Amino acid sequence: MMKGEGFCKYSGKPNNRMFIASINLRINVANDLENAWPYRKERMINFVLKQGFDVIGFQEASPLMVDDLKSGLSDVYDVIFQPRDERGEGTPIFYKKGLRPSMSGTKWLTETPDISSNLKGSHFPRIVTYARFNDFIFFNTHLDYASDEICLRQSEILVDLINQIKDQDEPMVLTGDFNMEPNSKTITFMKSRFKTFYEEAAEDLLTYHAFSDRILGQPIDYIFFTPQVLPHDFKIYHHEVKGVYISDHYPISFHMKLKK
Repeated sequence: MMKGEGFCKYSGKPNNRMFIASINLRINVANDLENAWPYRKERMINFVLKQGFDVIGFQEASPLMVDDLKSGLSDVYDVIFQPRDERGEGTPIFYKKGLRPSMSGTKWLTETPDISSNLKGSHFPRIVTYARFNDFIFFNTHLDYASDEICLRQSEILVDLINQIKDQDEPMVLTGDFNMEPNSKTITFMKSRFKTFYEEAAEDLLTYHAFSDRILGQPIDYIFFTPQVLPHDFKIYHHEVKGVYISDHYPISFHMKLKK
């Protein structure tokens, strides 16, 4: 999709590239039956360990699900997690232990970002969780599905927060489920502010499959980044075995370096 050249030295990974992923876990719902989280969690843990991502932005994670992931990944990963409200769902960041973030936090995508709150018209409170690593800052979010207009407003608040939190020339990566396709107002706005993938026309870009084997369609999961980030090898992970699911979304990932 997009190619780049470059080099960066990262804490914990000298002279090597970073491997970034975004994964919507699908919240634990009993009505999912055999696709409910208790039946998928070991597959998800094994998938993460097999791929060896350096930093992962998860969406739709409850405290129980985060505990399950921590239990299975604790030898390799630490986590930053703040639930969005009393129901507990959040957007945790898992990162390899050697990376050691110097700063982290969570903001709400409303006019009062430091207070647990919900934007008018949004079905649920929406948040962004972030962490500053040695050479870049990472954000992870999950926008609402109420309407393109609601998502657009949340994305405007999100961009304002990113610009407030990150240093002016600091490399930035943003992962998330934006619940909108590329031709939406929301994604058009995001693409006007940051770089992303899906620039080439293709039919197999679907990222939300609803526990099916479909691959044709448009994405709603994205990775955005600033110009200092040089991306390599963007990937959508389709099922290894048809009918066996780790989530109702396909994970996405890319390798990155930074400009010298």
